[in-house]
Amino acid sequence: PEPVVRGEAGLRQLRAEIALYRAAHALALGNVAATVAHGGQVLDCIGEGDPVLRGAASGLLGLAHWTSGNLEDAYRSFADRLSQLQQAGNLADAIGGAVGLVDIRVTQGRLREARRICERGLQLAAEHGAPQLRGTADMH
Repeated sequence: PEPVVRGEAGLRQLRAEIALYRAAHALALGNVAATVAHGGQVLDCIGEGDPVLRGAASGLLGLAHWTSGNLEDAYRSFADRLSQLQQAGNLADAIGGAVGLVDIRVTQGRLREARRICERGLQLAAEHGAPQLRGTADMH
């Protein structure tokens, strides 16, 4: 079990977790504006702390921006998500999630950049001795 965080830090953590669930619920309902608002609340509550929560919020923000056609903000949010996942040690999701970055760049017609993202993902998997990680085959 995870340790209970008390005091002001615990209250911020709880607020962030509630906002995260609200963002996910809003996205499931197709409410992009509420998803962005609640996702932003998560990031405001936790700041640079808790890469798992921050990564989850950034992922939801990325999906909301992508849904609304705002590809550049979607790309930035997904890139932050992947950075947070990698920081948290979740390499498989970081590599697998990079496919979304590739899709965005392909849609934008930025094929060289899409290829570089694939190459970096494959290199990351190879450096960690894990070419079988989820998403690696998609990168190929």
